[in-house]
Amino acid sequence: KNRFSYNALVYWIAQILVIAAGFIIPRQINDHLGQATLGVWDFGWATYNYLSITGFSALGVTRYIALHRATQDTIQQSKIYTTATILQLTVCLLLLLLTTTLATIVYSSENMDTATYQMLSIMAMFGYAVTARLVSDPSRGVVTGLHRWDIHHAINAGEDIVLAILIVSALFFNSSIFDLAKMVFFSAIVSSFVRVMIKSKICPEIEFRFKFWNKGLAVELIRFGSKSLSNSGSQLI
Repeated sequence: KNRFSYNALVYWIAQILVIAAGFIIPRQINDHLGQATLGVWDFGWATYNYLSITGFSALGVTRYIALHRATQDTIQQSKIYTTATILQLTVCLLLLLLTTTLATIVYSSENMDTATYQMLSIMAMFGYAVTARLVSDPSRGVVTGLHRWDIHHAINAGEDIVLAILIVSALFFNSSIFDLAKMVFFSAIVSSFVRVMIKSKICPEIEFRFKFWNKGLAVELIRFGSKSLSNSGSQLI
């Protein structure tokens, strides 16, 4: 009961901070770079968040880690973590290839107008950012599977707040929208690293080993993740 109340408290505090940051960044971009640039940013940011839902493996990890937590079956938990990590790395590799292809097209084109070039450049950088963010999704699933939602929400809120501070500061130094997108990319790398490190600290017994790969479990994780994604995805449309 105490853990549930604490998790709920951290969640609402984190949401308030994230909402506040969401009001500040668009206003500052509009004031410093103009409304047209803000439109480009909003499109890229929305796409970044939509692409983030491809990390459906974390949903399955949360469920199955919580399921086997009661029995303290660390071998089965390690199998879940390893299988989900390999699946997620495959998704990230595909996203990386698609993003690199887009970036190659953008930077090799000679007849592209400025607005289109700016838009596609931002999309490429956000593509790299979402790839970096998704790499740590299995670790996120382990943390939430252990009912440490307070840590999960604290990391998300911390990332958004630090990013807001960096972006607002950069705008005062006349940074471009591409510079802001690079900040999103680097913040995604740092937050992913933090998630992996925290997972290793709070549950070092759950290990990644290739011998723990399980094909049947992979199918089960994909099925559960896809089902959960289809249920929650309709709310984003």
